[in-house]
Amino acid sequence: MSLQIARAAWDLDVRARRAAPAAALAMSALVAANAVVPSVSPRAPRAAPEAPRERWRAWREHLHAAHAQRRSGDDAGAIRSYERVGRASRARVRDADLARYWSARLRLERGERSASIALRALLTPHVDPALAYRIGACIARARSDARSEERRAELTSIAREVRGRLRALSVVRTEEGARARRWFAAFERSIAPDFFR
Repeated sequence: MSLQIARAAWDLDVRARRAAPAAALAMSALVAANAVVPSVSPRAPRAAPEAPRERWRAWREHLHAAHAQRRSGDDAGAIRSYERVGRASRARVRDADLARYWSARLRLERGERSASIALRALLTPHVDPALAYRIGACIARARSDARSEERRAELTSIAREVRGRLRALSVVRTEEGARARRWFAAFERSIAPDFFR
């Protein structure tokens, strides 16, 4: 065993000695190149990097533009714009979630079944209670238009999830919990009767 270790160490030493001249030659060429290249004039000052808290403003403007497209009747353009905001890493979470909601809602209104999956994906444990309520209202409208029993069952399952999220958020004893309780009460009053009679 010690003979194998000694052989491996010898091989490593030989390889290092062979590589050393090439590395030294490359380093000296780099130093020489830096010495020969004339100095350049000072660079123009760079613009200060954008403050992290300000980066979301451009995406907020894109969100407003998408709303304007939707209001003007350009659903296809609005969906594309909403999806850009929804994927933007620099958009605020709230703006990105709202953009994903509107994209899914417009797609659902156009009859795209996959849109309900996108709405369900927004129901994270920390979903904004107002957004959860909006998802419930959107699902209720889609359920009234659903023709198959399978589709109605799928949409009812999402409404059940909305109800569960709002209930879970409403038990927290904070201002956010009080806000969630108001949205949960509104859901129970206006949307739940359509699903849970």
